[in-house]
Amino acid sequence: MMKNLNYVWVALVTFLLFSCDTELAEIDNDAPEVSIHISGPGVDLTLDNDMVTADVEINLLHNSVYTFTISANDGGTGGLERFLYQTDYRNFERISDIPNNFTATTVDNPGNDLDFIQYDWLGDRSNPKSGMIGGGTYKTLPLPPTHGLPSSSFIVGEAMDFRNSGGVNNQTRKYFNLTIVRENPGVVQL
Repeated sequence: MMKNLNYVWVALVTFLLFSCDTELAEIDNDAPEVSIHISGPGVDLTLDNDMVTADVEINLLHNSVYTFTISANDGGTGGLERFLYQTDYRNFERISDIPNNFTATTVDNPGNDLDFIQYDWLGDRSNPKSGMIGGGTYKTLPLPPTHGLPSSSFIVGEAMDFRNSGGVNNQTRKYFNLTIVRENPGVVQL
């Protein structure tokens, strides 16, 4: 089963790498769209540009496997210069390969709980792409037996297009809070 999912993932990434060619617009006033899809025990949800993080509580079951699919799309009005996503490494273990053309960087922030792994993709102005997809399969780490409270976490998706003739990038950043729980995973509308 997992092997089949890996083949589907590779096919999808390959399709997107070769099928999203575009031309750069001289004037591009539209920011890219970012979408984050989360699926696993109790959760099958797509978070997009229209959703506000305060509208939903996302509870993921500890010691369980989830798939995150993060995509960016510049709508054919230009090309993506940069696309990145971040996951909290204190609560997640990546169990799939990093997508091709992405680099991973661990970021430690002493004194706060915002330690994460950032996955970056950089566009090529001479061969612009209007869309890109990243993500992977992650396992939520088990909560310690003495840890009675849920653990706070997050996922971030960000996209920036190439500068237009006015020298300005359009950028979209989506940040969603996640909670790792012992029981009752799911999505709660607030």
